[in-house]
Amino acid sequence: MDIITQRFIAIGNKLITELRRLSDSIQQQVNTTRDAKPANQEQTQTPPPISVVQPITVKKDAYESEQDNKRHWQTFGVQIALTVFTALAFGAAAYYACYAKKQWKQMTESNRLTRQSIEASQRPWLGRDGKPEVVLQILPDSMVTGTVGVPIKNFGPSPALRVGLGAYPWIRIGGDSNKAREEACKLADAWVREVSESVFPQQTKKLSTPVTSQVNGVEKAPMVLISGCIAYRDQFDTTKTTHHTTFCVFGSFSNLESLSSCGFDEIAD
Repeated sequence: MDIITQRFIAIGNKLITELRRLSDSIQQQVNTTRDAKPANQEQTQTPPPISVVQPITVKKDAYESEQDNKRHWQTFGVQIALTVFTALAFGAAAYYACYAKKQWKQMTESNRLTRQSIEASQRPWLGRDGKPEVVLQILPDSMVTGTVGVPIKNFGPSPALRVGLGAYPWIRIGGDSNKAREEACKLADAWVREVSESVFPQQTKKLSTPVTSQVNGVEKAPMVLISGCIAYRDQFDTTKTTHHTTFCVFGSFSNLESLSSCGFDEIAD
């Protein structure tokens, strides 16, 4: 809580206390005056004759009426002041609560971004360091089988653990790049769970993975696309998050040694 808000609330509470004391004092004086009037009237009033009972009407003079009216307005003014200062005190508290909540959100977001920045600067980053080596053949029933080898480099400052590689062939006609990428990462994740490959900082290691998939219409397709995925973990990540780096290359079956980048699906997380 900032110093201005603290002082404002303290002054408001003090004023409310003083106004309440003043209100109680005025009310006490009003009650005392009202209690004293019947006693004075009893002392100065002449007893009526025993044989006649008449109602007694007590009339206030102009001075007493003016005093009563003044006390009434004083009490009313004190009550209004109490209401106003109480509302101001609650308003200041509500304002500070909103301000503190906003500051807390900003601080939390700043801490999150700082933590992510530190993690990104210290974690491993894997990517392919050169063109993949692909050997594929088409079998009956549109089955594609072979191997895909990829030189993988760690561009980060810390070791990458449980490194895995997955590859999925597909063709543009009837193909889906998102599905191909997902299937490749599923295969790479299986490596992460079962194989324990490591790539140290600035090290390049070649990994190969088998490929077996049914690609409908592959016999008539002039080109084949291969979506690849590199999966790995960070030694400092206690939540065991699996990071992925994806890529895509394409070429003709007659010349798989000359592959080109697809121009999409080059993603690292």
